[in-house]
Amino acid sequence: MANPGVAPLNPATPVGQVRLNLGDTTYVALVPPVEGEGDYNNFSDEAIEGFIAAASGNPASATGYGYLQLAAIAASSGSNVVTDDLQVDTSKRATEFRQIAAAWFGRAADADAEAGLNEYFNIVPYGSYIHPELSAFPTHWRY
Repeated sequence: MANPGVAPLNPATPVGQVRLNLGDTTYVALVPPVEGEGDYNNFSDEAIEGFIAAASGNPASATGYGYLQLAAIAASSGSNVVTDDLQVDTSKRATEFRQIAAAWFGRAADADAEAGLNEYFNIVPYGSYIHPELSAFPTHWRY
């Protein structure tokens, strides 16, 4: 399956930054060859642009979405093969990719918090009656 993208990647662009974070930097020439483009191992530039759009432009969060995609692929193809003295277990790869995705989402949340982007205040109605703390609720009250 072809994953076309700008080749070599440009680390100054958001797509290039996310591609570097994902480690998807190896490419081969497209067939037929297209000047300035290559076939990458995991993601096309369009897929990475989709991750960036879902992450509202945050490269760290977009990287997390990329790793979640890799986790989904690994979960659907994981297997455990045992023969004689050889054992190959790829069933845990999905969990590891999800842990890496969580770490990237954590980095994105930390960066947003430092920039003051996570500050908000919600007013949520709790109930129809107000009572002092630690006082017992009468059984006929609704809340």
